[in-house]
Amino acid sequence: MVQRVHYRRKLHYNTRSNRTTLAKTPGGKISVHYLKKSVKGPHTPKTLGHKRLPGTKCLRIVDAKNKSKRFKTVNRAYGGVLNHKQVHDRILRAFVCEEQKLSKKTLRRRS
Repeated sequence: MVQRVHYRRKLHYNTRSNRTTLAKTPGGKISVHYLKKSVKGPHTPKTLGHKRLPGTKCLRIVDAKNKSKRFKTVNRAYGGVLNHKQVHDRILRAFVCEEQKLSKKTLRRRS
């Protein structure tokens, strides 16, 4: 039969914030260990696909506050906000828009 255990904290319901595992102590007793919530890590904005950002750590807010910048960003324009494909698309779009403006100017001059 399984040994019964008590929650160590005041919350006595099996909620998301109260997840536990059972751990055996050196004395042979079974005690409750509380788990931290899992973190999904930084993602791109929802309007742009909500994909995971590679090169950044999955950190809880408390841990992220104490970590240095290199854990939270990527050394690139929009690093830690957009992924490489989205930055690439923005650069291409800007280039094409500028080319269109120049071609319109040249057409106006000719006519």
